[in-house]
Amino acid sequence: MRPLTVGELYDRAVRHGGDRPALTQDGRSITYADLGRDALRLAAALQARGVVRHDRVAFLMANCIEYVACEYATARIGATRVPLATLLGSDDHVYMMNFARCRVLFYHRKFAARVEQMLPRLESVELFICVGSAEDDLVTGHLHLAALIAAPVPTPVEVEVDPEDIAGIYFTGGTTGRPKGVLLSHRAWFHTYYAELLDFDLGWHEVFVIATPMTHAAGCLLLPVLLRQGRCVLLERFDPGLLLETMAAERATATLLVPTMIYLLLDHPGRDRHDLGSLRNVLYGAAAIAPERLE
Repeated sequence: MRPLTVGELYDRAVRHGGDRPALTQDGRSITYADLGRDALRLAAALQARGVVRHDRVAFLMANCIEYVACEYATARIGATRVPLATLLGSDDHVYMMNFARCRVLFYHRKFAARVEQMLPRLESVELFICVGSAEDDLVTGHLHLAALIAAPVPTPVEVEVDPEDIAGIYFTGGTTGRPKGVLLSHRAWFHTYYAELLDFDLGWHEVFVIATPMTHAAGCLLLPVLLRQGRCVLLERFDPGLLLETMAAERATATLLVPTMIYLLLDHPGRDRHDLGSLRNVLYGAAAIAPERLE
């Protein structure tokens, strides 16, 4: 079997998910079918503005539903995703975008001031797309994601994406100098997703709460959950009280955390007030965890 590309995996998830809810945030939900529709419209809008296979597309985004459509559309036209860790500073972001020769930047409205400050130093970015409501003020020349998705556009041109094409460039921590850009192909992601499905025991119809950055490890779990027709519940930031409340209200079955977050949940004074009986799987990483806390 030929490894599927990231875009083809999203196509499969959408095809089987249909009208089931795929993503939820702040009381708003989007179905698999609507996710597929938005991604196709965005893919066509990108192509209409000259974005082609192998172009690099940077993501400076907080956790949001729109992130997933942007990732899907980017993969479907064969472009390469370059996620930027939001906790880094502008100097790092400028370096990464210039180094990767990014042509497009998706950015969340909360980072608009930072993007405007970076503009004079960006060497290759030509297309700026802001994720926010259509009423938000825009930097001159920038586009609204919502407007692009809402506009009538033709069906995107089908692109022959090879499994060996680079799906994404992921920058390392840079502890021994400047961050290095790691190239991951569609083939690499195909095997990563399927390994996660098996090794992380992701079941059908998971309710997976995402409270860590989607531009980092949490983004690696979106597709595996969607391929099992699950639902991802998105939180923009980690707050222990909010996470406990959300997991109880949504009847969450799984989440991804780091040990420090787990400690904060264990020690939260309101922990016992929330029914977490549905939660069966807590994935953790990034640091060692104290054995007694793990128990």
